[in-house]
Amino acid sequence: MNSIKIQLCLRKIMSKDKLNPQQISLLTTKFLECSCCRTVDNRKILFFLLLNKYQGITISFDNLNLATIFHALIIACQDHYGALSFFIDTMDELYEKNSISIQELKTTYKQIFSTPPANARVRSEPTRLVIICNNNCQRFIPNQFPDIQESEIKNIIIYTQKLHICKKIHTLCEKLARDYIDLYQYIMSGEFDKAKETIQQFHKKCNEFTVNLTILKKDNHSYQVFLFQPFDILDIIPHCITCLEHIIDFPPQNTYGLLGKDLAKRINDLLFEALRLADRILQNYFNLNLTEGDSNP
Repeated sequence: MNSIKIQLCLRKIMSKDKLNPQQISLLTTKFLECSCCRTVDNRKILFFLLLNKYQGITISFDNLNLATIFHALIIACQDHYGALSFFIDTMDELYEKNSISIQELKTTYKQIFSTPPANARVRSEPTRLVIICNNNCQRFIPNQFPDIQESEIKNIIIYTQKLHICKKIHTLCEKLARDYIDLYQYIMSGEFDKAKETIQQFHKKCNEFTVNLTILKKDNHSYQVFLFQPFDILDIIPHCITCLEHIIDFPPQNTYGLLGKDLAKRINDLLFEALRLADRILQNYFNLNLTEGDSNP
């Protein structure tokens, strides 16, 4: 039997953007919980039947520990439609006989491979996360916010009215960040059922946040403040929550569910980026006043 290096197989799967390491690890764990996978003779029969049906699969299992064997198996099966499903069904039919372990493996498999919707409201791009709003316009959260120079901040702190706006932005973000904690933790821990119980209430708070933010943006002194990207895109948050409402109907292990976790983290990062920027502006103002006060006789 020809063999293929696991390292090459790993590069192949990741380059095609299929299962990510977290999903592979989860499936591997579920395989190892099935008793037939821990028995040498059973494994030999299962692999023989798999390789006989899918002759394009070539992989060596010599001198490998169990976790590495099934990790490699999962990756190798990705280029052969139905191979992994066949292997799981054969495990069940020959050995597991609808055991609890095989049921959990099948559930995990279905969750991971369930298809994301054609009308997905969020997608990942190399430099940003794109949000599709209800009116089909596209907004985005960057992977990395641009550096803000001290000179840009000095242009803000010389105007009292602009400082007041920064302070109000800080207050709004601080409150929303506190309100977001429970929902954020539920999504990141994969407790989507609990997230469903809290997301509607948080959405209402987001709408209140947006109303107050819009009032600030309409202020005649706000233009230069909202040139800072972390402030400017804060009004995307309610659209993000609408996306999350859609996403948490999918399993957390699913590719779309994992994208939801990414989106939840981006919301949290955006709020704290805006808070840090507002803190930095206000601190610069206080430092300037302190310096000027010390220089006066």
